[in-house]
Amino acid sequence: MKSAVFLVDSGPGIGLGHLRRSGILLDAMTHAGFECRLVCPDVGAAAALGRTAAPMPAAIEDVPSADVVICDSYSIRSEHLSRLRRRPSVLLVFDDMADRAINADLVLNHNLYGARVDYAGLTDAAILRGPECTLVAPDVLSARMRRSAHSGNGVVISFGGTDDGARAVELLRWWGSAEGPCHIVVPPGVSPSESALGAAEENPGRVILQRGPDMPALLADARLYIGGAGMTALEAMVVGLDMVLFVLVDNQRLNAEAFGRHGHPVVQGFQPKRGAEIAAALLRQPFQQHASVVDGEGATRVVRAIEDLLRAKRPA
Repeated sequence: MKSAVFLVDSGPGIGLGHLRRSGILLDAMTHAGFECRLVCPDVGAAAALGRTAAPMPAAIEDVPSADVVICDSYSIRSEHLSRLRRRPSVLLVFDDMADRAINADLVLNHNLYGARVDYAGLTDAAILRGPECTLVAPDVLSARMRRSAHSGNGVVISFGGTDDGARAVELLRWWGSAEGPCHIVVPPGVSPSESALGAAEENPGRVILQRGPDMPALLADARLYIGGAGMTALEAMVVGLDMVLFVLVDNQRLNAEAFGRHGHPVVQGFQPKRGAEIAAALLRQPFQQHASVVDGEGATRVVRAIEDLLRAKRPA
């Protein structure tokens, strides 16, 4: 059987985005007949997403052998990638910013802006990028099918895999009231802030604290997403929701600009008053489900590229 090892960033301060997107590719490769193993620094973060992982070894030479190695980690430096590339038949590296040398066979930039990024001089790898390679879980595509212009009026507020809900509460203080329920999302493994707990207790039915929810189901019953420009924003776009996006860290900037080109408002930094004003204005307008530039076949295309390269390197 073909084998693959995923080396994925996780842990405090990193969030769950790496694990979530790599998990989509891992599932697609498993479906294609690969025996897949997940390795990450914080196995508890993987467990919070329902995945079994082994701890990251201290030395790169101790990474388990496999036909394919998938690296979704910025803590693995270029010299480590060089040593990794000598071992498997195929080495694929996730990248978002094109700000480092990448010694790999394949580079995957699955972001909407991926086609705009210049990798000249950084790698000799084949580049897989842009919306046709965007990784989306099947249940997110199902959520889009369930969502229509007449279903759901909820608001989903999520500021990433390390957020405790405090930002959402500050936003709601400027906002007033919305027609539908406001869901404050706190990721698995994160303790909600006292302000988030208090807001939910004081506003039953209007403010709902969601701890590690089924995000596709939550988005399918919403009309507006508010939060950072990460994986949840991508899922909300695929579902077709209105969005208000905040650029909270520099590595979200390119993603936010891409969402902005598709008509979604972007707020630089955390400006709760400004975000609340935009959200209120959007909710006063009739909802129309947005088109999506992502067709959901990205994982299939990436697996096909891996298999093609594997066959080329190991002909029968």
